[in-house]
Amino acid sequence: MDKKRTKNTGKRLYIGLIIAALAVGGVAYAAVNSGYRSTVRVERGQLTIEKVKEAPFYEYINITGQIEPRDIYFVDSKVAGNVKAVFAEPGQTVKIGDTLLQLVNADLQLDVLQRESQLIEQLNNQQQTALLLNQNNLRQQEQLTEVEYQLALQRNRYERSRQLRADSVIAQQDYEPVANRYRYLQRRQELLRRAYQSDSLARQTQLRQMSASEQRIMQNLQAIRAILDRLYVTAAADGQLGDFTVQTGQAVESGERMGQIYSLEHPKIVAEIDEYYLNKVTTGQQGVTTVESDTLMLEVEKIYPTVEEGRFRVEMSLDAQTA
Repeated sequence: MDKKRTKNTGKRLYIGLIIAALAVGGVAYAAVNSGYRSTVRVERGQLTIEKVKEAPFYEYINITGQIEPRDIYFVDSKVAGNVKAVFAEPGQTVKIGDTLLQLVNADLQLDVLQRESQLIEQLNNQQQTALLLNQNNLRQQEQLTEVEYQLALQRNRYERSRQLRADSVIAQQDYEPVANRYRYLQRRQELLRRAYQSDSLARQTQLRQMSASEQRIMQNLQAIRAILDRLYVTAAADGQLGDFTVQTGQAVESGERMGQIYSLEHPKIVAEIDEYYLNKVTTGQQGVTTVESDTLMLEVEKIYPTVEEGRFRVEMSLDAQTA
């Protein structure tokens, strides 16, 4: 059932509006009297003013990287031994082939001498066999030459005897020894020639095999002698020697790592970037860096997408040209 609204209700609403207006007015007054300003005064020298223009938008990432060598060569011992002498120091700049240290190993040296003696004995036997083959060849040539000479003499005697027998100047019994001697020398010449041809083929084959065997023996000798060269540890590349703390008398195992050689000819820059930019960094992207007041160009070469502690790793090449 509806009730009739009294005049007191309207009066209370009116009074409430007046109070709200007073409250808003009080806030405004307080803001004005508190020193609030809608503008800030800045000195002109602190401002940079540029003309607005349309251009591609580039997003720059400021990162901190470190220069690392692109190539690292390890200094390893090829054989076991004790350090006899050290010829280089850590941090020293070395050239390829420079001797860094010398090892000594009496057992290895003795073993090399024994194996070298065995190979030299084999080589001497091969050479002696080749000498015998050549001597046999000369002997066969000498025999063949002698038979040919005797045959030439006997041929003249045989021709005269045959003519004299045809003319009945000599008897048959005088003719037959001459003819038999001639046929014997012919037969002997033929046998010696066949034997010489057969032996020549076999000798050539054997000499080729012996020559190949001698080459292998010489290669083995070089390899055996090269083992002693391993007692000298040399630099595998040009660069700076690092982590090289070998001392005289120190025992070294075969394959033991004794240092590193850093080649700084073409260094690289390694940096870590926030994972937020993982999809925005690609190989081939360029950047700039400042080295001793020179601005140099950079180019991203490798990206390692593995994220560790919110960052991923990149490698960049350093261009000698200034940006």
